[in-house]
Amino acid sequence: MEIHLQTDAEKGTITIQDTGIGMTQEELVSNLGTIARVEVYSRSVDTDSPGYQWLSEDSGVFEIAEASGVRSGTKIIIHLTADSREFTSEARVGDVVTKYSNFVSFPLYLNRRRINTLQAIWLMDPKDVGESQHEEFYRYIAQAHDKPRYTLHYKTDAPLNIRSIFYAPESKPTMSDVSRELGSSISLYSRQVLIQTKMGAARHFLCMRQLAELPEERDQLLQPTLEIHPRHTLIKKLNQLRDSEPDLAQLLVDQIYENTMITAGLDDDPGPMVSHLNHLIVKALD
Repeated sequence: MEIHLQTDAEKGTITIQDTGIGMTQEELVSNLGTIARVEVYSRSVDTDSPGYQWLSEDSGVFEIAEASGVRSGTKIIIHLTADSREFTSEARVGDVVTKYSNFVSFPLYLNRRRINTLQAIWLMDPKDVGESQHEEFYRYIAQAHDKPRYTLHYKTDAPLNIRSIFYAPESKPTMSDVSRELGSSISLYSRQVLIQTKMGAARHFLCMRQLAELPEERDQLLQPTLEIHPRHTLIKKLNQLRDSEPDLAQLLVDQIYENTMITAGLDDDPGPMVSHLNHLIVKALD
């Protein structure tokens, strides 16, 4: 499986093509919308499946017809509007892809050059990760040029699936490093794709509540809630663990709470989270 991106500033298009399983005519009809000017070419990997062209001119309708010379997989040609022509720039597209999709497991190519070279090594078995991989990954996430002095690559599967990597820098951080890290926060990834960074919406909500002077103004703002699904697998395991290992169960609850608060942007201080995590690791290693 590969994904290829091609920019064309002259035509004002960006093309995205994969080597996946493709779509049949029925799948093209049921899966695609009509919200933009787009051309889609796709052929299913099913035996003797023909290729199709799906076309929308942003008019609320689409056309679909058989097409020759279509390879297995899907090819999407997006015709950009004048105010979106920045995405015909190879540099701009490269920045977006490396920011949001640098850890996807299949190769991504931009104008025939591979642009995602890092692996999500925190998901790998520690014994399969070499020193050079740790150095490259450390430099990427820390935006640093030194090497990690110490590396702790830890994983456990019971009672919870935890994958983590801790790095200690080679030298003492400078004041510039400390100032830069004050603006850092937890980023949300789903299937190794960056969904949101800095997670500041909740913090903005709290500021708005503080600025609201009248009760009526505060009532007009959405109320933040933290919901726990009692039938979630994690909660079930925590309930089981509470009887056999109450101290460990409490550490996990505290860690989940701190993670949630920081991820939501409701807490800027990572100290309690790091403290709970240290206690959790010590407990798990006992």
